[in-house]
Amino acid sequence: MENYELTPSLRPALAGLVIDHEAGEKEAYAAFVDLAVRGYVAPIMSGGKKAFAITKGGSGNLFEHEKAVLEAVFHSKKAPVAYMDASQALDALGVGEEFQRALAKDAIAQGLYVKKKTPMDLATFNASLSEKYGKKFRAVFLAFAAFFILLIALTVVAMPVFFVMSFVSPYIFAAFIMGAGACLPVPHLLFFISIFYLVHKFYLERSEFERKFLPGLSTSVGSAQRKKYTELRDWLFDNPLREMRWSNEFLGYAIAFGLAEDYREFPM
Repeated sequence: MENYELTPSLRPALAGLVIDHEAGEKEAYAAFVDLAVRGYVAPIMSGGKKAFAITKGGSGNLFEHEKAVLEAVFHSKKAPVAYMDASQALDALGVGEEFQRALAKDAIAQGLYVKKKTPMDLATFNASLSEKYGKKFRAVFLAFAAFFILLIALTVVAMPVFFVMSFVSPYIFAAFIMGAGACLPVPHLLFFISIFYLVHKFYLERSEFERKFLPGLSTSVGSAQRKKYTELRDWLFDNPLREMRWSNEFLGYAIAFGLAEDYREFPM
C-alpha cells in the first residue's frame, strides 16, 4: 500500500465523490482527517480532553471544500476544539449546501466534472418547496378539522333521535354508540397517514433537487480517476487498515470510500 502513488490534487473527499457521485458526512470527515494527516490540523490535549488545533495559518494551498471544513470546525478561530465539537460540526457540514457546493466547485476546477446549470438556486427552491407543501399541510389540517366538526354536529343532531328510539329498542342506541366510536379513529388515521406522506414527499423532492448541484461525471479525466480510485478502494477493502493513525495518508481515502465505519471517533 505504501507504494501506491496517490494523485496529490485528488483529495480524499474528491476521491469519494468520483466513486459514488455523492457528497455527504463521510466526505466531510475524510477532508478533515486528511488535513490532520497533512499537518494543517493537529490533535492535542486541552484541559485534559482530546482536541484539535490549527497548525498552519496559510490556506492558499487548500481547496474550497477544505476551507469550508476548517471554517465549520474552528469558526475562523485557532482555539482548540474538542473531539465531540468537531464531530458535531462535521456531521452538520456534511449534509449542508455549502460543503456540497464547495466540493462540486473543486471537482469542476480539477477537470473531474462538467459544470451543470440548475433551474434555480437551492435557497429559492427551498422557499418554493416550503410554500408548496405548506399549502398542502394546511389543506390536510383544514380537512381534518372540517370533518371532525361535521362528525360532532351529526352526533349532536342524531343523538336525541337515537335516544328516543332507544326506548323502543335499546339495540338501536347501542348500535349508534358503537358506530360513532368506530368512526372516530378513521379520520385520525387518515390524518396521520396524510401528514407522513407529505413529509416523505417533501424530503424526497428536496433530496432529488439537491443532488442536481453535483455536476455530472462526463470528462475523460474524471473517468480515469474514478477507475484508479476504484482500484484503491478495492485494495483497501481486501487489505483494511489495521488501525486509524494520523500518520497514515490512506486514512482519509478509507473514510471517503466508506471502509472505516468508526470514523466519527477519530484516531486516539
